[in-house]
Amino acid sequence: MGDGPLRRLLDARLVVGEAFAHGDEDGLTPAERLLVVGAVPARRREFAAGRRLARSALDELGVRADSILSGPRGEPMWPVGVVGSITHCSGYVGVAVGRRTEVRAVGIDAEPDEPLPEGILHSIADPTEVSMVADLTASAPGPAWDRLVFCLKEVVFKVWYPLAGSWLDFDDAAVVVDRGSATFRATLLRPAPELAALGLPSTLQGSWVRHRGILVAAVRIDDLQGSAG
Repeated sequence: MGDGPLRRLLDARLVVGEAFAHGDEDGLTPAERLLVVGAVPARRREFAAGRRLARSALDELGVRADSILSGPRGEPMWPVGVVGSITHCSGYVGVAVGRRTEVRAVGIDAEPDEPLPEGILHSIADPTEVSMVADLTASAPGPAWDRLVFCLKEVVFKVWYPLAGSWLDFDDAAVVVDRGSATFRATLLRPAPELAALGLPSTLQGSWVRHRGILVAAVRIDDLQGSAG
């Protein structure tokens, strides 16, 4: 389903769908339309774009889904045996789905390649991460490193929540960006017994890309022992 930035981050075990426009509100089932009935038009369009791509990706995977509803935190509720993630920002929407027998979890996120509003970085990052952003920013022109840190933490949450069913605060994950390889490492700062019970590694490895004014990142967990981007 195309060769956009997300496809470059994930291998063929995941079906990926991407678009650089949200389009209209067509394609929602009545049940899906109820989820955004009170939302502003822009939100309804981006929601519809995500559901259209998700349905197409599921079709390619060979899985039927009449409606893709939302859970308590707005996360998509996938058919039994499927894992997936949806992301959208201005001018982009991306979807990744796979079979649970091949991929245990996947998290994706897209953000505009623009600096965070003043003060936000210090609310989502620890001092080490703030120092890393300063060093990256000073070293050479590049993406909005503070926004990338936010993007990476969103990816980690999207992996965590479907498995744990509980909130993960920004300070529950520490990220380290590798500029040269366009990869990142995220350490889950949760008790070891909790991670073991969830079958999660303490460190997740992922990748990111800068493309046409957006930042896209992804993490895939393959099994109980390891992870790969």
